[in-house]
Order: sequence, then structure tokens, then C-alpha cells
Amino acid sequence: MKPTVVIDANILMSVLITKQGQVAATFIEAADRYRFISCHFLYVELFRHKEKLIKLSRLPETDFLDYLLGILNRIEFLSESLIPEEILQQARLLVQDIDPRDINYIALSIHTNAPLWTGDRKLVAGLNAKGFDQFRKTADLAV
Repeated sequence: MKPTVVIDANILMSVLITKQGQVAATFIEAADRYRFISCHFLYVELFRHKEKLIKLSRLPETDFLDYLLGILNRIEFLSESLIPEEILQQARLLVQDIDPRDINYIALSIHTNAPLWTGDRKLVAGLNAKGFDQFRKTADLAV
């Protein structure tokens, strides 16, 4: 059984923007060794930033969407409705003064007991200060 890792929007956006970058290469390579999961809220964040992501990727929109589909097919999406309310509340308390948009990722990490892969340094520092240290760095996942 593959180890599970929660992916947040920060990582996915890095993968989409810099197709030839280290994060993208690690994601593609590690997808064979890890079970990547995320929450449906990730779709909202992608939709919110769609135009900017396409522009920064320097890909034609059709190529970007094809690449996006290939990336999304390597992630298992779990509904936030499956996360117990007490875990959502725990995540809410952890991130309320850091970035409330990260509640679902932290809740999913707690619920599945899987580390979060994020490039959000402010989130990592803020949560480490509160004793939450379930993170993976890009270098941790690379071969």
C-alpha cells in the first residue's frame, strides 16, 4: 500500500505554472510511489485562479487544460463532508489566524493521518509553532 500525502493548492499551482520545475517533476515521479489526496475545495481554488494560471504557465488554454486533466487524474479527491465536525473544528482553530482557506487541507491531513505537502512557508511556520508538524517537503518526496 502506498503512503498517503495530502496535496494543497499551493503545490498544485506550482505544478501547473512551472511544468518543467522541480515541484512538477517530483509530483509526476512520486505519483507512482504515493497516494496523493486532496479535498474538493482545491477545484474552487483552481477555478478562482484559472486565468492567472494559464497566463503564468505560458501554455495555450487547450494545452493547459489537457495538462491539468492529467495532473488531476493523479489525485484522489475526498469530500469534505466525510470529515467529522470535531476535526474540522480542530483544523479551524489551528489555521484561523494563519489562513482560514487552509482549513480543509489541514482537516484532511488530521482525518487521514497523512502529511500535508505544501509550499506555503507561512502556513508551515504558523502550524509548527502550534505543534502541528505533519508536513512533507518537495525534497522528502523526490527520489
